[in-house]
Amino acid sequence: MTTVAIIGADGAGKTTVARRLPARLGVPARYVYLGANPASATHALPTTRIVHRLRTRRGTAAAGGPPPLGRSLAPSHEGSVGARAVRSGRAAARTAHQITEGAYQRTVIAWHRRRGRVVVVDRWYGADHHAHELAPGRHLALSRRVRAAFIRRAFGAPDLVLLLDAPVEVLHARKGEGTLEELAQRRSEYVDYLATVPVGWRIDASSPLDDVLAEASAAIERVVAPDSTVTRVAS
Repeated sequence: MTTVAIIGADGAGKTTVARRLPARLGVPARYVYLGANPASATHALPTTRIVHRLRTRRGTAAAGGPPPLGRSLAPSHEGSVGARAVRSGRAAARTAHQITEGAYQRTVIAWHRRRGRVVVVDRWYGADHHAHELAPGRHLALSRRVRAAFIRRAFGAPDLVLLLDAPVEVLHARKGEGTLEELAQRRSEYVDYLATVPVGWRIDASSPLDDVLAEASAAIERVVAPDSTVTRVAS
């Protein structure tokens, strides 16, 4: 039926809103999580959960999403030939696993759509990696170029994008992760992504939760309705 992507910087309330939306809609709907936390994942490969548990025990579990400010995605030519070969091999293995899991998740979304369900997706790869890996002119390592090509093909624009947005001070106060500078950059990147999709809606995430859910539900219902006239909202 319809794919709805819920996007926004950390602290915007994506998961809370996305989990509650299906029950508020007047049509069959399902929730799918595409974030990087396997503990919250609705659909993840067994290998993803195993690796996450091992990293958690070692205290090396990595956060998902785009890389921190200043971190280069370009190929590294440092170290010996052997060290570079090892890095390339590990990068290739990670990319293969990410593509396999992404293909599985895309299949799940398509399966629900074919059965006439609205799929409410928590995060969207095309949005998360739009500025860092999908923007033209990026000089990326081979493994990242391969992953970017897959994301463009499998996770292009969904039927509707809902951007949960709020001032960076509000976002930071909610989760307390990262810096205000990092949050401001992420927020700007999601706003830029919204301008590229055919149908998008920007929602004030600093409003009371019930108001956010009501506005999100109304946007989805307009898209699902046969006489929908929803267009991109940039304000």
